Amino acid sequence: MKRFSAILSLALTAGVGAMAQPKIQFDQTTVELGTLLWHAPRTATFTVTNKDTKDLIIRDVHTDCGCTEATWTQTPIGPGGKGTISATYDAEMLG
Repeated sequence: MKRFSAILSLALTAGVGAMAQPKIQFDQTTVELGTLLWHAPRTATFTVTNKDTKDLIIRDVHTDCGCTEATWTQTPIGPGGKGTISATYDAEMLG
């Protein structure tokens, strides 16, 4: 019985955690920028749609390297609303 209670407790905790996740949809998840030239920045913009019933707040966006800069919608995105995340890549080194 104790084992069943522990399993039920874990299942409920996992279920509540899954329900608390925001529901968002991206218009695309990858962009092909083609051949990039040295010091010729290229930007990819992704549209984010809030599919939840509560406001979506994007607190931070991390990039993989210092040659990529990200900007995003700073205001809350209401239910059904849209925002953007843009990533600009600037090749600092040849190759």
